[in-house]
Amino acid sequence: MHATTRFTGALCAIAVLLLTAACTSVSSVRQLDETSAKGLIQGKLEKQPLKIRVNNMSQLMVMTLRDYKTSVAHNNYEAALKRLLERNLVSQSVETKNYPVISGAFIERESTLDGPRTGMYRLQMSPDSNVLAGEFSVTGFDDLRRQKTSGYRVQGSVQPDGKLVLSREGWTTCDQAGAYVEEGSVAYLELIHCPIGTKVRWQGPASGKRVNVKWYTYSWAPDFQKQLLRDEGGLFAVGGGIDVERVTALRLTTETEATAEFTWKASLNDTGRTFVGSMETGGQHGTVAFGRKPDGTWFVDQLSIPGQIDYRVAG
Repeated sequence: MHATTRFTGALCAIAVLLLTAACTSVSSVRQLDETSAKGLIQGKLEKQPLKIRVNNMSQLMVMTLRDYKTSVAHNNYEAALKRLLERNLVSQSVETKNYPVISGAFIERESTLDGPRTGMYRLQMSPDSNVLAGEFSVTGFDDLRRQKTSGYRVQGSVQPDGKLVLSREGWTTCDQAGAYVEEGSVAYLELIHCPIGTKVRWQGPASGKRVNVKWYTYSWAPDFQKQLLRDEGGLFAVGGGIDVERVTALRLTTETEATAEFTWKASLNDTGRTFVGSMETGGQHGTVAFGRKPDGTWFVDQLSIPGQIDYRVAG
């Protein structure tokens, strides 16, 4: 696999596998060539599981508005999650929350030494969500008494109890936190003015409406979670085994040492195929160092597979 086709945030990564002569059941041969070297490497790998890193799946194991069972997968992470759901290796829970509907222009006016100043939030909720989007504008006068208007894009969210947070584009110091309150036909955005800390009320229309929003949470199925492995590289699923394809660049470095390169592919089990899908797993690279015993037989001294099985963004 060419390096330029890899994605560093790959879902499946095979941890570096370093095997030494201290390992048991080391096979040996008297004549070392590409064919016998392949057999030695395969023998060393027979008891080594193909470990599929699942750390990056954690970004999907959160509360979200996405129903991955029914929605279209946008990338390979999501496609893998759909397959895991179909096989009941991942569980989905659904929770419905009720939110106030916020819509319209909310205005705050004040007098300044330079003249009147009017600020306005124009907000709209995204369909089937608690997400707010819109714009913030302020109209006032500069030091030369010239009227001017500035505008910023705004995004945020509201909670069932009306608490909300708004972020203005370009305002990196802090967000506007507060609450949405309805009083009859009038509603207020009661925001803590950032960074001063005073409360400001922005008046607008009350919608008088609320909306139910479904939230989806994903987690490893308990039985499958018990099968996951953890080491210094993170959390892994056993995805099958490793098959050696071809040995190349075999060369003698000393009378008792030799090195070679080899390509390999994943021999996937059902779990591995669920994660990987139809992605091609051949052509991965590894290196090997051989040693020669006093009786003249060769054995695998060190074996390294630093390569990785990479998911590529779909479409």
